[in-house]
Amino acid sequence: MKEIFKDFYFKIVGPIKARRFKHTDFTIISNNCFGGIVYRNHHLPYLTPTAGVFFMPKDYLKFIKNIRYYLNIEPSEISINDSKYSKYLRNIKYYGTIGKIDDIEVMFLHYHSFIEAKEKWLKRAGRVNYDKIIYKFNDQNGCTIKELREFAKLKLPNKILFTAKKYDGIESFVLSQFDKYGYVLDDTKEKNTKKVFNIYKYINNLKEE
Repeated sequence: MKEIFKDFYFKIVGPIKARRFKHTDFTIISNNCFGGIVYRNHHLPYLTPTAGVFFMPKDYLKFIKNIRYYLNIEPSEISINDSKYSKYLRNIKYYGTIGKIDDIEVMFLHYHSFIEAKEKWLKRAGRVNYDKIIYKFNDQNGCTIKELREFAKLKLPNKILFTAKKYDGIESFVLSQFDKYGYVLDDTKEKNTKKVFNIYKYINNLKEE
C-alpha cells in the first residue's frame, strides 16, 4: 500500500517538481539508488541502468572508466557463493540478485528476479545520453581513501561525490551527519543532502561531454 501511494504521489507531484530542471535528458550513473530516486521523484524516464542497484567501489570505478564497453555486455546471473564479495554481502545480510558483466558485479537490490533485472538493465542501457552523463559516487560499501582519490582524479565533466567527512585534496559534498558512522549511510533522500547539495542547480549547470 505504501509503494502504491508513493507511485501515485510522484505521478502527480513529480512533473511539477521537474519543471525546475532546464532539461530532463540527463543520465545519472550512480553507485547506488541515487539516480533512480531522482528520476522517480520527478516522474521522468529512467535514462540509466543504475536504478535500483548498487556496486562495490572498485567495480563502480571500473564501470565508469569503460562504460560503453560494459553497457554492451549482457549481465549474467551469479550466486552469492560465486561473488567475489560474498563475505561482505553476507555481513550486510544481502541475499538479493547479483549480475556479472565481464569482471564487475552489479547488486540488483530492488528487483524480484534476475530476469526482471536484466530486462530493465538492457532497456535502460539503451537510453543513456552520453552527452549529459553525471557520475555519482560516495564512500559507502567499504570505500577506501584510495578509491575516493581515484574518482576525484577522473577527467569527467560532471561528478558528484558525497562523503561523511572532508578529505584533503578531494572535492566532495560533505554530509557531516554521517561522520560518526565513517561513511554516508544514505544519500538518496533529499533531506539528507539538501543542506549542501541542490540537484536543480547542479543539473541546470551541466557541462556537456
